[in-house]
Amino acid sequence: MEEKVTGKNAIKEAYPVMVSFLDFYFRDRDITKIISMVDENMYFVGAGRDYTAVNRGQFQRLMERENEEMMPIRSGYEIVSYHEEKIGEESRRCLCKAERKEPPSCFIFTALVYKKKEKDVISMLHISRVDDAVVEMAGYIHDLIRESSRDFLTGVYNRKGGEERIVEVMQKGVPFVFLMLDLDDFKKVNDIYGHGAGDSMLCYMGEKLKECFRKTDIIVRLGGDEFAVFAQPCLDISAVKEKVDQLVFSYTEEAKRRYPLSRTSVSVGGIYGKEPESFRKIYHMADQILYAIKQNGKGRCELKEDSSEKR
Repeated sequence: MEEKVTGKNAIKEAYPVMVSFLDFYFRDRDITKIISMVDENMYFVGAGRDYTAVNRGQFQRLMERENEEMMPIRSGYEIVSYHEEKIGEESRRCLCKAERKEPPSCFIFTALVYKKKEKDVISMLHISRVDDAVVEMAGYIHDLIRESSRDFLTGVYNRKGGEERIVEVMQKGVPFVFLMLDLDDFKKVNDIYGHGAGDSMLCYMGEKLKECFRKTDIIVRLGGDEFAVFAQPCLDISAVKEKVDQLVFSYTEEAKRRYPLSRTSVSVGGIYGKEPESFRKIYHMADQILYAIKQNGKGRCELKEDSSEKR
């Protein structure tokens, strides 16, 4: 039976591929420098269909425990393709493919890198084995397609993927609510506490939205500190309002606890409709409501019915 790839087994299998990437990107294989390039909050490492998530402390202990066995490794992997894309002012996603001839092996590597005090830091890392089996490759292609519609940081839909999904389900013609959320004064989180802190609050909001809404509802990160939710069917607008009010409260309290000097909160503007509309129209209407909130106090939710449906 194949041993499940978790804990130190995942580290041991992923380590040679990681060495290749670090040598390619950072030009260094020193274990102490590898550890220093790992974000304190979160670090993912995986191999095959199984993966493990470890924080910096756990990662360091695993690396040190296996130090004598792993450090002599010279990976034998070669980076055969590489792509980098900018995803923020100081963040970028690195995608590469690493291959080894003897014994034959191929991995796909994804890393999220951001600047911290002029230093490159890895805040997300995932290594996936690509087997020769057709079913594995089909699964990998499916994952790539899924990833292209998802936000790299929070795991919810990105703007392109979310808009496409909303347009698709809108045609059901049942009552819906469309919400736009903006994290107030979010720039202060990044400016005062650093981009790692900002990322942690974006992830917090993503998780809270998943908790508050159904799996069938569409949660989108529109970009930056803006999110959206499309919920359908929606028969009780008061229940939605109650959920969102609790969400606003939870985010504000969590921000006070973690990053009190930022005074960040969340404003929500939304519309309630009963007939199919274009994404452009519902976005514009919700955005107008959100703008009015931002101009008059912030940190609250307001929902309105789509008046254009009234005859």
